[in-house]
Amino acid sequence: METRPGGKLRRPGAAALAVAIAVALAAAFAFAQLQLSAQTGKAAERDRLTSELEESELALGPDHPDTLSAKQALAESLYDLGEYAAARDASAQVAEARERVLGPDHPDTFTSLSTLGLSFHGLGDYAAARDVFMKVSDSMGRAFGPDHPITLWSKNNLANALSKLGKYAAARDIHEQVAAARERPSAPIIPTR
Repeated sequence: METRPGGKLRRPGAAALAVAIAVALAAAFAFAQLQLSAQTGKAAERDRLTSELEESELALGPDHPDTLSAKQALAESLYDLGEYAAARDASAQVAEARERVLGPDHPDTFTSLSTLGLSFHGLGDYAAARDVFMKVSDSMGRAFGPDHPITLWSKNNLANALSKLGKYAAARDIHEQVAAARERPSAPIIPTR
C-alpha cells in the first residue's frame, strides 16, 4: 500500500496486483523447475550407479569391497529419490555382505545398516527401524565410544524411531543424552578410511 498526501493509504491498482501475482507465479515456477531438475539429476545418478554396479559385479564379483561400495552408493541414491523399498532391499544386501566380508564392527557395515534403518523409517516401519538403529548405536558406541559424533547421530535416529512408535519418554531420554554429550568437549574425529 502507498501513502497519499495527507496520510491516507491508497490501495495498489489492478496493474500493480497483476505484476505482483506474475512475479509470485514466476518464482513458484522457477522453484518447481529447480526441484524437478534435482530429481532428474538424482534419477540420472541412480541410473549411472546401477550401470557401475553391474560392471563391478561382473569384473570383481558380488562380494568385492568395491562392488559393495557401489551397491551402497546405489542404496543411498534410491533413498534420496524416496524409493525406500528398493533402498531397503539394496542396503539389506550390502549390510549382510559387509557383515560377512568386513565384520560386524566395520564402519562400512555401520553405514549400510544405517541406510537400512533410514529406509525402514521412510517406509513407516518404525519397529524395524528401531531394531536396526539400536544395533547400530550399540555397535558404534563400542567401536567409537559413546560420545563420538557418529554414535550420537545413530542414537538420534534411534530416538526418532522410538518417538514414531509412541515411546516418547524413551525417545526424550535418548535425545537428552545426545544433547548432553554434544555439549561436552570431544576428542578430535579420526578418519575411518
